[in-house]
Amino acid sequence: MTKKKGIAIISSAFFLLIAAVWLVVFQSNRYNHGDSGDPEAKMYAAKALNVIKSLDARDCNGAVKDFAASAKKNIDPQKFGNEWQEIEKIWGPFKKCDILNAEGKYEDRDIAYSVCITCRFAKGMLHTVVDFGPQKQISYVTFEGKPYDRDEAKNYTDKAINIITSLNSGDYKNAVRDFPSNERKQINPQQLGQGWSELEKKIGPLKSYKVTDAKDQNERGFTYAVYIECKFKKGKMYMVVGFDNQKQISRLSMSDRPQH
Repeated sequence: MTKKKGIAIISSAFFLLIAAVWLVVFQSNRYNHGDSGDPEAKMYAAKALNVIKSLDARDCNGAVKDFAASAKKNIDPQKFGNEWQEIEKIWGPFKKCDILNAEGKYEDRDIAYSVCITCRFAKGMLHTVVDFGPQKQISYVTFEGKPYDRDEAKNYTDKAINIITSLNSGDYKNAVRDFPSNERKQINPQQLGQGWSELEKKIGPLKSYKVTDAKDQNERGFTYAVYIECKFKKGKMYMVVGFDNQKQISRLSMSDRPQH
């Protein structure tokens, strides 16, 4: 082997390694486990994510491999794959997904565990709910939501984000600008700001925030909801901003756990 050939082979191997690392990073960003929780939750999350991975790869049989035998009898893998392709026709190409939550629930039904995945497409976000039976196999998969108007969604998210940016900058009056006029009269902006200051004393200053969801939500007294994850120096908080049919803020709540 000549010196030049040796260098060429080493260079090729180096670029292949870089490409492999990039692919791993890309895939992990595309199918994000997020904070799935304990080992059991991660096991369920992995099976749920495999459904999305397989549908995205057009692997219809792979998408149903963890389904319970009774569920497999009632589903045609090809039709299941076609359903995903129909979703992409309406929502646009699939971009990425994140585990929203994974938890045991529905003790009075045949669902022992449920995983909710936020799937992001070119035209919006869709929730995929994967339910598991007692044998740790998938019993149901449902797609929930509808494409949203980008301009409308931006209008809502801008109003929700304004609360955070105003509180963080000390402009407490501006923080309540999008509340109904009758509620603005009852809200003391200074008390709202004081509550924010007390929060920062406990978990440190705000470092960053991101909108995790924005959707029509006709429940709990509001018609639209924006969900925001706030990262502070010492932890995370989750804000829900609900809007009424006049596109004004009708609910504001904050918790140390996601509120979907």
